Amino acid sequence: VFEELIGARSFLIKIAATFLTLGVPLLIVAIPVESGGKTISAYKMIWPIFGATNQLLGGLALLTLAVWLNRPWGSTVRSLLFVLIHMGFMIVVTVVALVQIMIRCVGSEGGLSSTAAVVKCSASGILLLLSLVLIAEAVRSLKLGPEAP
Repeated sequence: VFEELIGARSFLIKIAATFLTLGVPLLIVAIPVESGGKTISAYKMIWPIFGATNQLLGGLALLTLAVWLNRPWGSTVRSLLFVLIHMGFMIVVTVVALVQIMIRCVGSEGGLSSTAAVVKCSASGILLLLSLVLIAEAVRSLKLGPEAP
């Protein structure tokens, strides 16, 4: 991504971009953070959010498929219903998990006083907001019905 952004073709730029792409997340994950009075690795803090993000991505992929299947050339109602049931389950479970993460962060001792709680709550809130916006757009698209090509 970095190479494409700056339009570089040199081998050294490619190596630097690779180290930057892999090094920054590695540094962030390796940083120790305070959580509930204990020092833990950052990866332990973000692991539940990572899991929720993966599930949310799967649900949103199904949501995209449902919108596509709703087109006149898409498929039958049975196929659309099959996708909608699975998509609904995945998204509901993930949204509930994100809400629970936020409740635990705010309800923990000291509230949002620790860095870990702020990061977890912020990331969960952003993911929740983005998923709700995408869900609203998909519902709007599904309500409009199939469009002609």
